[in-house]
Amino acid sequence: MALITPPVLVVFLAFLAAIFLRRHRAESLDEVAIPETYPAPHQGSFSELILVASDFIRLDQTTPSVTALPGINNTAIATVGGLAVLRHEPYRVTEDIDFCLSDSQIGKGIKKALARDRPEHCQFFADIFKFRTTGRWVQIDFVPAEKMPFIPAHAQSITSIDPAAIPIASRQELLALKAASCGYRGVRALNRKDAEDFWILSQGFLGTQYLPLLTPEQRLLIGREACGKLRRALRKPTWDGKLPY
Repeated sequence: MALITPPVLVVFLAFLAAIFLRRHRAESLDEVAIPETYPAPHQGSFSELILVASDFIRLDQTTPSVTALPGINNTAIATVGGLAVLRHEPYRVTEDIDFCLSDSQIGKGIKKALARDRPEHCQFFADIFKFRTTGRWVQIDFVPAEKMPFIPAHAQSITSIDPAAIPIASRQELLALKAASCGYRGVRALNRKDAEDFWILSQGFLGTQYLPLLTPEQRLLIGREACGKLRRALRKPTWDGKLPY
């Protein structure tokens, strides 16, 4: 009878441990009931994602339980975040769509109504909302008004907006928004992403010529403290000439 040598025994025990951990992880995932219909995130081009955004707005406007929500007619919406940056700078990679809403309370109501009444297109699980169009699932996020220092000037009512012409935050508005959020994210990588977005968006202007295009309140968002946070979050580029401080 062949003896099992210590090295062989170690390998065998490691193999058994790997099987156990894999099975235990699968059981843990089953316990939280993650929907099996979620595929890997889709990183799309601007033209692809803006069509998804248009389809989503169209679904909102044709779903009675959404249009019946109190205050929905007075809720303005605009595109912000990665998709808005992608509109101005094609370098950006994003896999979801961010909308800002002028009514902070209505976002969850929209998601619940769509997930309940349009399950073939929408799923809402653990605060993650996904919308399916042409076979793909794309995450949709609503940024409530209290988390926005301002609402983009061209935001329009979600119920009367033309789905083919969704308002998108301007380049200079995004600069103010990115300056305001950088340094206040809970994850360092997100602060760096804000700084990267600010840096590349600022290249569309000569020096700080974006500042006169902002309202006085928006200019305050790119103050001395915000400039310091941008410099610390992203040290590689030469900020001189692109920041007022």
